[in-house]
Amino acid sequence: MNSDLYNDILRQATQLSSEDLLRLSEELSVQAAKNGTREHRLLDLKGLGSEIWQGNDAADYVAGERDSWDG
Repeated sequence: MNSDLYNDILRQATQLSSEDLLRLSEELSVQAAKNGTREHRLLDLKGLGSEIWQGNDAADYVAGERDSWDG
């Protein structure tokens, strides 16, 4: 953001009433939240952490886990 624009907005905000400052603060918070987030999809996780499982056989892993349940 242009620092001159930011400083100009800040100067103008000092002229607002407390009520208007609170309202502006709420609206800016909502706008910031909209700009900073995006909708996530389950498919975005596909392959995440797959390097951990490289070289491991899934059936052997499951069998080992089941064996551990019996103590």
